[in-house]
Amino acid sequence: MVRLESTIIPEKGDKIAAIAYKGKTNFYRIGDKFINGVITDILEGEIIYSYDGYQGILQLEKIPPKPVEIQDIKLRDRREYNW
Repeated sequence: MVRLESTIIPEKGDKIAAIAYKGKTNFYRIGDKFINGVITDILEGEIIYSYDGYQGILQLEKIPPKPVEIQDIKLRDRREYNW
């Protein structure tokens, strides 16, 4: 699952996007490689990326609800998801 967690648009400096992918959150700037494409712009609540001639948009998404299957799991070594 790929999920845009946040975008940071400062008055000065680089625009930054926090993107969760494969259980990790990484920070990206315009021009950075993103999976198999490149981030071409970072806007308020969305990023625009280019992949093999295709232009895509990834919009900000809230964390999905915790699956019922793991709501009662309390042992750290049994967790499958990061909530």
